[in-house]
Amino acid sequence: LTQALENVLQSMNKLNRSLEGVIAVGNEFGAVEALWSQFENVMGRTGEGPVGDEGGE
Repeated sequence: LTQALENVLQSMNKLNRSLEGVIAVGNEFGAVEALWSQFENVMGRTGEGPVGDEGGE
């Protein structure tokens, strides 16, 4: 029983570290998202934007 609980604790610690890594990567995109939001707001105020393609690739 003690060994099983130790294994569970180790697995939970690994999971916690993985989740912290995922959150850190997600947080790195916050500044990029804010910059694109500002760009979108500026383009929306200056007029209709480019003629033709409506954002498709």
